[in-house]
Amino acid sequence: MENDSVGQAPSPAKWWVAEKKGAVGPFPLEELRRRITLESWVWRPGWEDWRKATTLCEADLAETDENRALFGGAPLFQPKPPPRGMFLNNLWLWGLLVLPLLGLFVFGIVLGVVLGEEALMEFGEEEELTFGLFSLLYVGAVTIVCLIMDVAALKDAGYDDKRPFWIIGLFSAPLYVAVRAWRTMTGERLALTVLGAFVCLIVWVWLLFS
Repeated sequence: MENDSVGQAPSPAKWWVAEKKGAVGPFPLEELRRRITLESWVWRPGWEDWRKATTLCEADLAETDENRALFGGAPLFQPKPPPRGMFLNNLWLWGLLVLPLLGLFVFGIVLGVVLGEEALMEFGEEEELTFGLFSLLYVGAVTIVCLIMDVAALKDAGYDDKRPFWIIGLFSAPLYVAVRAWRTMTGERLALTVLGAFVCLIVWVWLLFS
């Protein structure tokens, strides 16, 4: 009696293509070849992250026994592609660091020009309370808007984390920026963003205790 498994080759891996609106797929290799361009990002089960089409060689695409073994043969279910970090918009993340401080700095300059430096030096408790309340409302509003937009950017790029770590930003924007960068960035972008968060934290501490 012949073994039924003899001659049964594992099913070929399915491919995905990353687009700004989402991950498209899965496709067989023949359709992938028709869809991708030099700027495309592709993924298949077994890869930890997306790879740009220009970095692939023919051996990466070939349906060989070695590749089938590497990619797990015929999976029982189709794994979900990883987040599309290449399309993640970090503009609002940097806005969390820059906009609150920049707005207060500009407002202070405008106030100095309008009232004059001598008038600022003579501010009483009522004026200082008013300025402090305005600063608090401005920083809070800008922080909330930037958080909402950054969470939306994360979702658009496929970071579907259910844990509301964005709450950190309501208490410390620099800490949120550092955590978010650590979770979504690598290399120079990670180092630069964490450094920016650290510098911003130092500035806020200086403003609070000066």
